[in-house]
Amino acid sequence: MPSWTYSYAGLRVVSELRIPEWEVFGEEEPCDHPDVRITLEDPASGAEGGETVRPEEVRFFVPEAGRFRVCEGREIRVAPAVGLDAPEIRLFLLGSAWGALCYQRGLLVLHASVVQVGPGAVAFLGPSGAGKSSLAAGLVAQGYPLVGDDLCCIDLAGQVPRVHPSAPRLKLWSEALGRLGWSTEGLARDHVRVDKFHVDLKDLKDRVATGAPGTLALRSVYLLEWGQQEVVRLSGVGGLRRLIRSATYRPGFLGPLGRTATYWEQCAKLARAVPVWEFRRPRDWSQASAAIDLLAGGWDELRRGPGAASAATSERRSGL
Repeated sequence: MPSWTYSYAGLRVVSELRIPEWEVFGEEEPCDHPDVRITLEDPASGAEGGETVRPEEVRFFVPEAGRFRVCEGREIRVAPAVGLDAPEIRLFLLGSAWGALCYQRGLLVLHASVVQVGPGAVAFLGPSGAGKSSLAAGLVAQGYPLVGDDLCCIDLAGQVPRVHPSAPRLKLWSEALGRLGWSTEGLARDHVRVDKFHVDLKDLKDRVATGAPGTLALRSVYLLEWGQQEVVRLSGVGGLRRLIRSATYRPGFLGPLGRTATYWEQCAKLARAVPVWEFRRPRDWSQASAAIDLLAGGWDELRRGPGAASAATSERRSGL
Protein backbone atom coordinates (compact mmCIF):
# COMPACT_ATOMS: atom_id res chain seq x y z
CA MET A 1 0.00 0.00 0.00
CA PRO A 2 1.36 3.49 -0.84
CA SER A 3 2.22 5.81 2.02
CA TRP A 4 3.14 9.44 2.58
CA THR A 5 5.60 10.87 5.09
CA TYR A 6 5.07 14.16 6.90
CA SER A 7 6.98 16.11 9.52
CA TYR A 8 4.21 17.78 11.48
CA ALA A 9 4.03 19.34 14.96
CA GLY A 10 7.45 17.95 15.82
CA LEU A 11 6.44 14.39 14.88
CA ARG A 12 7.37 12.16 11.95
CA VAL A 13 4.13 10.76 10.56
CA VAL A 14 3.73 7.97 8.01
CA SER A 15 0.21 7.83 6.58
CA GLU A 16 -1.56 5.38 4.29
CA LEU A 17 -4.01 8.21 3.60
CA ARG A 18 -2.81 11.16 1.56
CA ILE A 19 -3.33 14.43 3.47
CA PRO A 20 -3.37 17.41 1.06
CA GLU A 21 -3.64 19.85 3.98
CA TRP A 22 -0.18 18.67 5.10
CA GLU A 23 1.40 18.91 1.66
CA VAL A 24 3.79 21.67 2.80
CA PHE A 25 5.04 19.33 5.56
CA GLY A 26 5.66 16.40 3.19
CA GLU A 27 9.02 14.63 3.03
CA GLU A 28 10.50 12.78 0.07
CA GLU A 29 12.52 10.28 2.08
CA PRO A 30 10.60 7.32 3.53
CA CYS A 31 10.61 6.84 7.29
CA ASP A 32 10.92 3.34 8.74
CA HIS A 33 10.45 4.30 12.38
CA PRO A 34 7.90 7.14 12.57
CA ASP A 35 6.52 8.65 15.75
CA VAL A 36 2.96 8.18 14.44
CA ARG A 37 1.34 5.91 11.87
CA ILE A 38 -1.99 6.56 10.17
CA THR A 39 -3.30 3.28 8.83
CA LEU A 40 -6.37 2.21 6.88
CA GLU A 41 -8.69 -0.59 7.95
CA ASP A 42 -11.59 -2.34 6.25
CA PRO A 43 -14.47 0.04 5.44
CA ALA A 44 -16.77 0.86 8.34
CA SER A 45 -20.48 0.15 8.31
CA GLY A 46 -23.27 2.53 9.15
CA ALA A 47 -24.25 0.28 12.06
CA GLU A 48 -21.24 1.31 14.13
CA GLY A 49 -21.66 4.10 16.63
CA GLY A 50 -20.79 5.64 19.94
CA GLU A 51 -17.60 7.06 21.38
CA THR A 52 -15.18 5.39 23.77
CA VAL A 53 -12.39 7.31 25.51
CA ARG A 54 -9.79 5.34 27.46
CA PRO A 55 -6.11 6.12 28.14
CA GLU A 56 -4.96 3.46 25.70
CA GLU A 57 -7.59 4.05 23.00
CA VAL A 58 -10.03 6.67 21.79
CA ARG A 59 -12.65 5.32 19.42
CA PHE A 60 -15.45 7.16 17.63
CA PHE A 61 -17.61 6.74 14.55
CA VAL A 62 -18.93 9.40 12.18
CA PRO A 63 -21.43 8.04 9.59
CA GLU A 64 -20.33 10.55 6.94
CA ALA A 65 -16.63 9.75 7.45
CA GLY A 66 -15.90 6.44 9.15
CA ARG A 67 -14.53 4.82 12.29
CA PHE A 68 -11.45 6.28 13.98
CA ARG A 69 -9.28 4.56 16.58
CA VAL A 70 -6.46 6.46 18.26
CA CYS A 71 -4.08 4.03 19.96
CA GLU A 72 -1.60 4.93 22.73
CA GLY A 73 -0.44 8.14 21.05
CA ARG A 74 1.27 6.17 18.29
CA GLU A 75 -1.35 5.21 15.74
CA ILE A 76 -4.58 6.45 14.19
CA ARG A 77 -6.57 3.72 12.46
CA VAL A 78 -9.17 4.86 9.97
CA ALA A 79 -11.94 2.62 8.63
CA PRO A 80 -13.53 4.82 5.94
CA ALA A 81 -17.27 4.92 5.34
CA VAL A 82 -16.82 7.01 2.17
CA GLY A 83 -14.22 7.42 -0.57
CA LEU A 84 -10.65 7.98 0.61
CA ASP A 85 -10.52 11.42 -1.01
CA ALA A 86 -13.58 12.64 0.92
CA PRO A 87 -12.70 15.77 2.91
CA GLU A 88 -14.96 14.56 5.75
CA ILE A 89 -12.40 11.88 6.62
CA ARG A 90 -9.59 14.41 6.95
CA LEU A 91 -11.82 16.82 8.87
CA PHE A 92 -12.15 14.32 11.74
CA LEU A 93 -8.66 12.87 11.28
CA LEU A 94 -6.99 16.27 11.68
CA GLY A 95 -9.47 17.38 14.33
CA SER A 96 -10.76 15.00 16.99
CA ALA A 97 -8.42 12.11 16.15
CA TRP A 98 -5.25 14.22 16.04
CA GLY A 99 -6.29 16.11 19.18
CA ALA A 100 -6.81 12.81 21.03
CA LEU A 101 -3.40 11.56 19.89
CA CYS A 102 -1.71 14.72 21.17
CA TYR A 103 -3.43 14.34 24.54
CA GLN A 104 -2.34 10.71 24.74
CA ARG A 105 1.25 11.80 24.09
CA GLY A 106 1.05 14.52 26.75
CA LEU A 107 1.41 17.35 24.23
CA LEU A 108 -0.19 20.76 24.74
CA VAL A 109 -2.67 21.60 22.00
CA LEU A 110 -4.73 24.78 21.96
CA HIS A 111 -7.97 25.58 20.18
CA ALA A 112 -6.54 28.73 18.64
CA SER A 113 -5.73 30.86 15.63
CA VAL A 114 -2.12 32.03 15.43
CA VAL A 115 -0.35 34.65 13.30
CA GLN A 116 3.27 35.64 12.98
CA VAL A 117 4.39 39.02 14.31
CA GLY A 118 8.04 39.78 13.60
CA PRO A 119 10.15 36.72 14.47
CA GLY A 120 7.51 35.39 16.88
CA ALA A 121 3.80 34.63 17.04
CA VAL A 122 0.62 35.59 18.89
CA ALA A 123 -2.36 33.32 19.56
CA PHE A 124 -6.09 34.08 19.72
CA LEU A 125 -8.25 31.77 21.82
CA GLY A 126 -11.94 31.53 22.51
CA PRO A 127 -14.99 29.28 22.22
CA SER A 128 -16.70 28.61 18.90
CA GLY A 129 -18.19 31.84 17.64
CA ALA A 130 -15.58 34.07 19.30
CA GLY A 131 -14.20 35.07 15.91
CA LYS A 132 -10.71 33.52 16.12
CA SER A 133 -10.43 32.68 12.44
CA SER A 134 -12.04 35.92 11.26
CA LEU A 135 -9.60 37.98 13.32
CA ALA A 136 -6.67 35.94 12.02
CA ALA A 137 -7.93 36.44 8.45
CA GLY A 138 -8.10 40.20 9.00
CA LEU A 139 -4.50 40.17 10.19
CA VAL A 140 -3.44 37.97 7.27
CA ALA A 141 -5.02 40.50 4.92
CA GLN A 142 -2.82 43.17 6.54
CA GLY A 143 0.35 41.16 5.98
CA TYR A 144 0.70 39.06 9.14
CA PRO A 145 1.44 35.47 8.02
CA LEU A 146 -0.81 32.69 9.25
CA VAL A 147 0.87 30.18 11.58
CA GLY A 148 -2.12 27.97 12.32
CA ASP A 149 -5.88 27.82 12.75
CA ASP A 150 -8.11 25.59 14.87
CA LEU A 151 -5.75 23.06 16.54
CA CYS A 152 -2.23 24.30 17.35
CA CYS A 153 0.54 22.39 19.14
CA ILE A 154 2.74 24.23 21.67
CA ASP A 155 6.25 23.13 22.68
CA LEU A 156 6.95 23.94 26.34
CA ALA A 157 10.41 22.36 26.55
CA GLY A 158 12.38 25.62 26.61
CA GLN A 159 12.12 28.86 28.56
CA VAL A 160 9.95 30.39 25.84
CA PRO A 161 6.91 28.44 24.57
CA ARG A 162 7.07 27.77 20.85
CA VAL A 163 4.26 27.05 18.42
CA HIS A 164 4.40 24.58 15.56
CA PRO A 165 3.04 25.84 12.22
CA SER A 166 -0.02 23.88 11.15
CA ALA A 167 -2.06 23.44 7.99
CA PRO A 168 -2.13 26.71 5.94
CA ARG A 169 -5.86 27.15 5.84
CA LEU A 170 -8.65 29.12 7.52
CA LYS A 171 -12.31 28.28 8.14
CA LEU A 172 -14.35 31.42 7.53
CA TRP A 173 -18.01 32.41 7.39
CA SER A 174 -19.22 33.86 4.09
CA GLU A 175 -19.81 37.21 5.82
CA ALA A 176 -16.14 37.37 6.83
CA LEU A 177 -15.04 36.48 3.31
CA GLY A 178 -17.26 39.19 1.89
CA ARG A 179 -15.90 41.82 4.29
CA LEU A 180 -12.36 40.87 3.31
CA GLY A 181 -13.19 40.95 -0.39
CA TRP A 182 -12.37 37.24 -0.75
CA SER A 183 -14.53 35.18 -3.10
CA THR A 184 -16.24 31.93 -2.10
CA GLU A 185 -15.81 30.58 -5.64
CA GLY A 186 -14.10 27.21 -5.64
CA LEU A 187 -13.94 26.97 -1.85
CA ALA A 188 -14.98 23.79 -0.04
CA ARG A 189 -17.90 24.20 2.33
CA ASP A 190 -17.57 23.15 5.94
CA HIS A 191 -18.96 19.70 6.71
CA VAL A 192 -21.17 20.94 9.56
CA ARG A 193 -21.85 24.61 8.78
CA VAL A 194 -23.03 25.18 5.22
CA ASP A 195 -22.25 28.92 5.31
CA LYS A 196 -18.63 28.38 6.38
CA PHE A 197 -15.79 27.74 3.94
CA HIS A 198 -12.27 26.33 3.97
CA VAL A 199 -9.76 28.84 2.59
CA ASP A 200 -6.51 27.25 1.42
CA LEU A 201 -3.53 29.62 1.70
CA LYS A 202 -0.70 27.24 0.80
CA ASP A 203 -0.09 28.90 -2.56
CA LEU A 204 0.17 32.37 -0.99
CA LYS A 205 3.75 32.16 0.28
CA ASP A 206 3.67 35.60 1.89
CA ARG A 207 0.47 34.76 3.79
CA VAL A 208 1.64 31.68 5.70
CA ALA A 209 4.49 30.96 8.09
CA THR A 210 4.84 27.25 7.28
CA GLY A 211 8.07 27.98 5.44
CA ALA A 212 9.66 29.17 8.69
CA PRO A 213 12.28 26.78 10.10
CA GLY A 214 10.93 24.75 12.99
CA THR A 215 8.80 26.55 15.52
CA LEU A 216 8.06 30.19 16.35
CA ALA A 217 8.32 31.75 19.80
CA LEU A 218 4.87 32.42 21.23
CA ARG A 219 4.95 35.98 22.58
CA SER A 220 1.35 36.80 23.57
CA VAL A 221 -1.98 35.06 24.08
CA TYR A 222 -5.32 36.84 23.62
CA LEU A 223 -8.63 35.52 24.96
CA LEU A 224 -11.39 36.83 22.70
CA GLU A 225 -14.61 38.34 23.97
CA TRP A 226 -17.31 40.55 22.44
CA GLY A 227 -17.90 43.99 23.92
CA GLN A 228 -16.51 47.48 24.13
CA GLN A 229 -13.08 47.58 22.58
CA GLU A 230 -10.19 47.12 25.04
CA VAL A 231 -7.16 44.97 25.82
CA VAL A 232 -6.72 43.99 29.49
CA ARG A 233 -3.93 41.96 31.11
CA LEU A 234 -5.03 38.86 33.05
CA SER A 235 -3.10 37.07 35.78
CA GLY A 236 -3.33 34.65 38.69
CA VAL A 237 -5.76 31.79 39.19
CA GLY A 238 -8.61 33.72 37.58
CA GLY A 239 -6.56 34.34 34.47
CA LEU A 240 -5.49 30.70 34.35
CA ARG A 241 -9.09 29.49 34.57
CA ARG A 242 -10.05 31.86 31.76
CA LEU A 243 -7.15 30.59 29.66
CA ILE A 244 -8.13 26.96 30.16
CA ARG A 245 -11.79 27.66 29.40
CA SER A 246 -10.84 29.43 26.16
CA ALA A 247 -8.03 27.13 25.04
CA THR A 248 -9.24 23.58 25.60
CA TYR A 249 -9.98 21.43 22.57
CA ARG A 250 -12.46 18.60 23.23
CA PRO A 251 -12.38 19.03 27.04
CA GLY A 252 -14.37 15.82 27.45
CA PHE A 253 -11.27 13.85 26.43
CA LEU A 254 -9.07 15.03 29.31
CA GLY A 255 -10.69 13.25 32.27
CA PRO A 256 -11.08 9.77 30.72
CA LEU A 257 -7.53 10.02 29.33
CA GLY A 258 -6.18 10.89 32.78
CA ARG A 259 -4.70 14.13 31.46
CA THR A 260 -6.58 16.83 33.39
CA ALA A 261 -3.82 17.57 35.92
CA THR A 262 -1.11 17.52 33.24
CA TYR A 263 -3.10 19.86 31.04
CA TRP A 264 -3.65 22.36 33.88
CA GLU A 265 0.07 22.26 34.68
CA GLN A 266 0.93 22.90 31.03
CA CYS A 267 -1.46 25.84 30.81
CA ALA A 268 -0.07 27.26 34.06
CA LYS A 269 3.46 27.03 32.66
CA LEU A 270 2.29 28.78 29.50
CA ALA A 271 0.63 31.56 31.52
CA ARG A 272 3.80 32.11 33.56
CA ALA A 273 5.94 32.42 30.43
CA VAL A 274 3.65 34.43 28.13
CA PRO A 275 1.41 37.43 28.87
CA VAL A 276 -2.28 36.57 28.69
CA TRP A 277 -4.67 39.33 27.61
CA GLU A 278 -8.42 39.68 27.31
CA PHE A 279 -9.23 41.28 23.97
CA ARG A 280 -12.74 42.71 23.67
CA ARG A 281 -14.08 44.14 20.46
CA PRO A 282 -17.56 44.85 19.07
CA ARG A 283 -19.29 42.49 16.69
CA ASP A 284 -19.76 45.39 14.28
CA TRP A 285 -17.63 44.62 11.20
CA SER A 286 -17.25 48.32 10.46
CA GLN A 287 -15.05 48.56 13.57
CA ALA A 288 -12.88 45.53 12.77
CA SER A 289 -10.00 47.63 11.39
CA ALA A 290 -9.94 49.77 14.53
CA ALA A 291 -9.74 46.63 16.67
CA ILE A 292 -6.81 45.32 14.65
CA ASP A 293 -5.11 48.71 14.91
CA LEU A 294 -5.48 48.56 18.70
CA LEU A 295 -3.71 45.21 18.75
CA ALA A 296 -0.98 46.14 16.31
CA GLY A 297 -0.23 49.31 18.26
CA GLY A 298 1.11 47.20 21.11
CA TRP A 299 3.31 44.95 19.00
CA ASP A 300 6.37 47.15 18.47
CA GLU A 301 8.56 45.05 20.77
CA LEU A 302 7.21 41.81 19.28
CA ARG A 303 8.23 42.96 15.80
CA ARG A 304 11.74 43.76 17.03
CA GLY A 305 12.24 40.35 18.60
CA PRO A 306 12.44 38.74 22.06
CA GLY A 307 10.94 40.72 24.90
CA ALA A 308 7.65 40.98 26.68
CA ALA A 309 4.74 42.64 24.96
CA SER A 310 4.32 46.25 26.04
CA ALA A 311 0.83 47.06 24.91
CA ALA A 312 -0.38 50.42 26.22
CA THR A 313 -3.30 48.94 28.09
CA SER A 314 -4.86 48.83 31.51
CA GLU A 315 -4.02 45.87 33.71
CA ARG A 316 -6.49 43.87 35.75
CA ARG A 317 -5.35 41.52 38.51
CA SER A 318 -7.53 38.48 38.90
CA GLY A 319 -5.01 36.67 41.06
CA LEU A 320 -4.68 34.83 44.31
